[in-house]
Amino acid sequence: IVPLINGMIRVGNQEEKETLFEAFINPMKQVPSTKRGHKPGDEENICAQAVRICANAKNRQDKLKEKISELLDIQIQNYCLDTHKIIIVDGTDVDYDSELTGLIAMQLAARYHKPILLGKRSNDNMLKGSIRNCANSPITGLKSVLLQSNLFDYVTGHENAAGFGINLNDIDKFIEWADSTLQDTDFNNGYYEVDILTHSMDGYLADIVETF
Repeated sequence: IVPLINGMIRVGNQEEKETLFEAFINPMKQVPSTKRGHKPGDEENICAQAVRICANAKNRQDKLKEKISELLDIQIQNYCLDTHKIIIVDGTDVDYDSELTGLIAMQLAARYHKPILLGKRSNDNMLKGSIRNCANSPITGLKSVLLQSNLFDYVTGHENAAGFGINLNDIDKFIEWADSTLQDTDFNNGYYEVDILTHSMDGYLADIVETF
């Protein structure tokens, strides 16, 4: 349920969000049906409608996240950003809403199995965005590591999921500092990616990547 609600909050329009809110406080309310193929005058419970529009919003979010991640992937590969201990990605030239920054950073962190800082340039010569640590990271507190560099204007939030701001002129200094400080840190130790073929609940085959 939570991912569906999260998707609605991030990419749903105002009308859809109001439907979700009302479904929580008056779930059995009858409303005009929006199901595909409905007939004029058909009604449905607002809670059923909310579930459907949340699922649609989650699908839109997943497609956007995948599309943007692929575009940022090109930047990472072209500039060999993944050779560094902490990957900093400038998403200024890629069109996406700020609400998706954390989710995209999380996906890139999982893909490269390294901490990710994803942001966009601001008018005050800063790169601002979100940090995400990778799963099973040898760094237990990414936020603390960033603050140790004394190069960030701010890092606010949880240890491994927070917002950040750094002066554009300090980015190269930080990368050099991180590569030196974390030179003995192996982010791939004990990490294995396995492709398996499994059956989904509706009986269709689906490729799933499991991490152990």
